[in-house]
Amino acid sequence: MPESSAYYGEISMKSCYLKRRILIWLAVLLMAKMSFSEKRASPALVENPLAGSRIFSEKGCLKCHVFWGIGEAFGPDLTQIGQKMDFFELAGALWSHSPKMMEVMKEKDIQRPILSPEETEKLAAYVYFLASFEEKGDYSQGEEIFARKGCGQCHSLGGDKKISLDKYGRYVSPVFIAAELWNHSPTISRSMSGRSFAPGEMSDLLTYLRAEAWNPSGVTLYLRLGNPRRGQEVFKEKKCSVCHGENGRGLRNSPLRKGLTEIVGIMWNHSSQMWEEMKRRELKIPYFDPEEMADLMSFLYFLPFYDEEGDITKGKQIFAEKGCISCHSQEAVARKRGIDLRAVSHLTILELVSAMWNHVAEMEKMTTELNLVWPRFEKDEMKNLLYYIQSLKR
Repeated sequence: MPESSAYYGEISMKSCYLKRRILIWLAVLLMAKMSFSEKRASPALVENPLAGSRIFSEKGCLKCHVFWGIGEAFGPDLTQIGQKMDFFELAGALWSHSPKMMEVMKEKDIQRPILSPEETEKLAAYVYFLASFEEKGDYSQGEEIFARKGCGQCHSLGGDKKISLDKYGRYVSPVFIAAELWNHSPTISRSMSGRSFAPGEMSDLLTYLRAEAWNPSGVTLYLRLGNPRRGQEVFKEKKCSVCHGENGRGLRNSPLRKGLTEIVGIMWNHSSQMWEEMKRRELKIPYFDPEEMADLMSFLYFLPFYDEEGDITKGKQIFAEKGCISCHSQEAVARKRGIDLRAVSHLTILELVSAMWNHVAEMEKMTTELNLVWPRFEKDEMKNLLYYIQSLKR
């Protein structure tokens, strides 16, 4: 072989070797990115939203907080807080008020509870979910709505011969009504489907309907609470994802952090648009039994619970602004003020939140010694900070 050929052959072999090295490194980086993305993913939806009720009681939360009139009104009433805060905002509020809570626990001789990641999730889901139950509506307003919306043109209450609504008087949960309204959508006239309900009106209407419905048997029908995780499967099976995105991605910014009756009203208000869109896409209008509707509505209610991922860049800024750097910088770690957060960056979101709560006493002591202001978190600040901490693993 000529000398030049050998030279170029060697160059070619080195080039192939270099390409292989580059491909291997790209594959490694891709797997690392995938692994990191999976780790950063929000926790899965809960199956039983009321599983946290036992934890709420056992940890002594009722000694300071009230739910629907139950408990001691020493601290804030938590009845409707779930309609105002998602998981991360609840975690931020828990942290922000921790010193005051510890002070009150000491005064009332309450042992400060320790929370595992599973308990943290169940407790937050319980507090969040209870806000989906509304107070009873106004009977008089409901009577006026029944007349104004023209419901009496086709329907009757009290045993008349028109299309009777008496059977709905047996139902306690608004989910029954939601299922019936949806399943009979093909028979509802366009003029009726275009009559929307303002916030609170559906609750008033159902209160009037239950009061006036003829129910000679006296039987009251209850329904099991919905399972958000199962509702996610119903969402897919019924092809809701065709229009609303996988896992309800297109609904995340919708006003679904409402009571269940309000969600019924929202579904009704948009029903004619949904039916037209399904017709255009040649989709069959799905049928829902009450259990499926209960699961679906719970899924819709829990869609904003974890919401979107946090912003790492903003989290880094919050880390500095809130004074976290005073105890968790390399210099502070060297002086044994705090820990290197890279050592906990592998933890899940739930593990990080529970760890923060469980170490509040030590952290408050440190902030006092260093004469620091206890950091408070609002809106997405806690979420952005937690995702920033997780990013340190990279």
